[in-house]
Amino acid sequence: MEEDQWQPPIEKGRARKIVPVALVIFLIIAVGMVITIGVKGGFEPAPTPTPLPTPTPSPTPIVTMSCEIARDSIQPALDAYHAEHGEWPTADGQPGDIDWEKLVPAFMDTTPSNDARCDWRVNSDPEGEVCVPNRC
Repeated sequence: MEEDQWQPPIEKGRARKIVPVALVIFLIIAVGMVITIGVKGGFEPAPTPTPLPTPTPSPTPIVTMSCEIARDSIQPALDAYHAEHGEWPTADGQPGDIDWEKLVPAFMDTTPSNDARCDWRVNSDPEGEVCVPNRC
C-alpha cells in the first residue's frame, strides 16, 4: 500500500450503508421541523383575525300612498273595469267595497298600500266615483 493514500477507518461497504441511513434521518428531521413550524413559518400560531362588525341593515321603508295618489290610480281602473264588464268591481257588481281581485293585475299593478286603513269603495252618489269613508 502506498503511503500517500489515506484509508478511512470504516470499510467501503459500511460507508455505503451509513450514507442512505443518514439521509433518511435528515429527511425525517426536516419533515418534522416543517410540520412543527407550519407551512406559513414561525413557531407562533397564526393570529385570529378580529371580526369586523356587520352593519345593521336599514329597514325597508314603508311606502305610504296619499289618498289623492291612490284615488287617482284607482279611478281609471274602476272606469276601465266598468267599461269592459258593465258592472263595478265589487262583490255584487253594484257600488260598494272594492273587490281587489277583480282589478289586480288586469287593471291595476297592485292593491294600494293604504287600503287597510282607507277601505276604498265605489260610490253610489255619484255612481262610479272612488270614495273612502275613512280618511287615510
